[in-house]
Amino acid sequence: MKKNRSSKLLALSAGALLVALTGIQGAAAAVVGAGSASAHALEVGLSAFSGNLSLSVGPLPAGVTVTAPPAGSKTDSVVSVSEQASFMPGLLSSTFAIDLATGVLNAAAESTVDGTPGPHSSSASASVNDLDFAIGTLNLLGLISSAMVDLSAGTITSNASVTGTPGSFVASGGAVLEDASLSVADASILGIGLGLGGNLVANPDPNLVILDALGITVTLNRQRINGVAGGSCSASDCHISVDAIALEFSDYLLGGSLLNGELVVGHSEAGLSAVPLPAAVWLFGSGLVAMLGVAGRGRPTWKTLSGGSR
Repeated sequence: MKKNRSSKLLALSAGALLVALTGIQGAAAAVVGAGSASAHALEVGLSAFSGNLSLSVGPLPAGVTVTAPPAGSKTDSVVSVSEQASFMPGLLSSTFAIDLATGVLNAAAESTVDGTPGPHSSSASASVNDLDFAIGTLNLLGLISSAMVDLSAGTITSNASVTGTPGSFVASGGAVLEDASLSVADASILGIGLGLGGNLVANPDPNLVILDALGITVTLNRQRINGVAGGSCSASDCHISVDAIALEFSDYLLGGSLLNGELVVGHSEAGLSAVPLPAAVWLFGSGLVAMLGVAGRGRPTWKTLSGGSR
């Protein structure tokens, strides 16, 4: 009886361990294994006249990136930016210029992923104050007097975040444009992108394109989830990027040349992903259960011809 009782206890223990391992394997699929977040307030890369007119700035602030685990956060700022690039293609031609000036630039990134189970989050934000950006021709004072593209704003901010556990990730993001205005020569900004007083809408919907003509595409609150506009999170991975304002130039005619490149204001991105339990751990656990099962059977009992046992 004692042997039978011991065998049953071992069998129950093996079964309990198997259930526990199964639970561990299932839980492992729901563990947030990695998090990331990064942000920069401004990045410019524009070129025309075979590179003779070129402006490259940023990303600024640089290096605001968090990769977790371990959990962490970073912030940085730049006091101001003042850049101008100009080129006169001929002795009697106008001087074309790209002019950029800002106040304080801020960027922040954070992730709570630390290797423990449960919900986690990654988040980022970026802001630009007192933005003035223009493309046009210079006067004798070295100022742009005839702007073909003119963008200005009091404050532009973006934010991005991912929260939850695998299978229930939630991505969110947005942009806020305070006192922002945009004008493009010979082009009309779509009315849907304008608010009171002719300024750009303060809280644009995701991926709001207000201009797509003459080689210029202007998108407010440009969002990508897992790399796709209007995309969605998968069960094991979720990543969102947000650009408060994106000006894309593709063969934009500028003084007989073609301007190409992009201006991005307020970039934030965040992500979470799952790391499955390694197969080796599961095999080890299964082998341990099998060993317990064998031990539970114990030593075999043999019946003798006389009806006894040994």
